[in-house]
Amino acid sequence: MNRKDECNNLAVATAFANVLKATVASPAAMDVRDCEGVTLLLHVGVGGITFDGTNYLELQLTASFDGGSTYEAVPDADVEGVTIGDSSGTIASFKTEHAAAENIKIGYLGHGTHLKIKPVFTGTHETGTLLACAVIKTLPKLRPVA
Repeated sequence: MNRKDECNNLAVATAFANVLKATVASPAAMDVRDCEGVTLLLHVGVGGITFDGTNYLELQLTASFDGGSTYEAVPDADVEGVTIGDSSGTIASFKTEHAAAENIKIGYLGHGTHLKIKPVFTGTHETGTLLACAVIKTLPKLRPVA
């Protein structure tokens, strides 16, 4: 049996490319209005420092329901693959040594029109941590996807 073409049925956007980060920056908005399926692929490299309860990294996911004007934390019911344990939209938390790179796959089930993923660094981060996030948009409302 032949494989099926998915190239024309999905789009990939970059929330942030491979960047060495040690400070919080304003996250880019990802427009997800044109699709029914959204998967976030996060790559977190080896910790630039030894994470602990004082010096740690968290990644927070927010959604906009008004076309990108205001954002609110995504609740646990709107994600698959991770558990959001608080009201901040924290989808990943690194508070212990992170000696190996890690890929995290997160399905977004909510109805937001735009998403933002924000790295939050707490404490002292003299050396950055390599981060990347791609957004895979599937089930497009119009096909083929450019």
